[in-house]
Amino acid sequence: MALDRITVENFRGLRVFSCDRLADITILGGRNNCGKTSVLEAICILLLGNTSAIAPRVNDFRALPIGEGENLPALFFDPERDIRIEGVFTDTVRREVRISLAYAEQEDYDEAKTDQTLSRTPMLRQTLHVDNNSAHVSDVSMTFRRKAQSPEGAAAWEYASTSEPFRKYARYLATQMPIDLTNVEHLFLAKADTLLLEPLQAFDSRIQGIQVVGKRVMVNLHGCPRLLPIQVLGDGALKLVVVLANLWACRNGGTLCADELDNGLHYSVLPLFWRSVLAFAKAQQVQLIATTHRIEMLQSLATVLGEMGDAPTFSYINLMQTQEKGDEAQDSPNVIANGYSKDEFISTVNLGLEVR
Repeated sequence: MALDRITVENFRGLRVFSCDRLADITILGGRNNCGKTSVLEAICILLLGNTSAIAPRVNDFRALPIGEGENLPALFFDPERDIRIEGVFTDTVRREVRISLAYAEQEDYDEAKTDQTLSRTPMLRQTLHVDNNSAHVSDVSMTFRRKAQSPEGAAAWEYASTSEPFRKYARYLATQMPIDLTNVEHLFLAKADTLLLEPLQAFDSRIQGIQVVGKRVMVNLHGCPRLLPIQVLGDGALKLVVVLANLWACRNGGTLCADELDNGLHYSVLPLFWRSVLAFAKAQQVQLIATTHRIEMLQSLATVLGEMGDAPTFSYINLMQTQEKGDEAQDSPNVIANGYSKDEFISTVNLGLEVR
């Protein structure tokens, strides 16, 4: 079950945005600050809308600490209006997440001044609706708020949610977050590590084997007398391992959202990277939605798509800001999506036309 269409309202810098050309492999492109990462975060919230605190968690993706309530309004285009994210899946399931911002008032007592003051604490209300052929299936409500300060001054956070009857598994790879090898370890525990070896050997022929020792991922290099941490191979091999391990974690119907997929990759390895990722995503039945604005990444992708006879369904979405201003634009899109099919994308890139 893959995400087919999405509509986003009042989220981050997106006043209104919609796209109806998502595919098994979807690449979001466009200029800086056009909303690529915001769309990716909105998709993550939609897919994990029944997970407690997923909305404030996306602030963490941008180094806006989850424990600081003043960062919550940064989720909203207009804090006075609700966020609405709606998606339709290939099996016609409709899923909608609504998020509103409120403020809880509480009294703070200051012993030194022997008086009380009234403070306002940001609070989110998140509601999930899932409809199948217009029949209401379930909803989940979640409140995210900060508790009162403890006597020691430490802030605590609490989350309350109802049951989670509908779960669409997804993962998010953020540009600013540190590399996490947890899913590589899980892959080894499931004895699925052979899935990594062939792509890695195509990436670097010196690699003879890969294994987890303790909490570290180690590689056996030809001619080297001992195992080495995979980090010594550089960012390229590490990026490939992390992407493939996260695709595996989303296997059998999940979605991987990856921001700036090209980070750490030299242009010479991009064709190998794409062949491995596209084949792996298809084999594991995972939808991949990623952002990039690097021309070498798009050129190598067009080449690989043209070579693959059994490539997954593909869509390239170019995001562009509109120039509408004033009150008449309040309910109109401020970012639009120009979609390219696989054949349109390949032809456009091969002709040297600008698609970014």
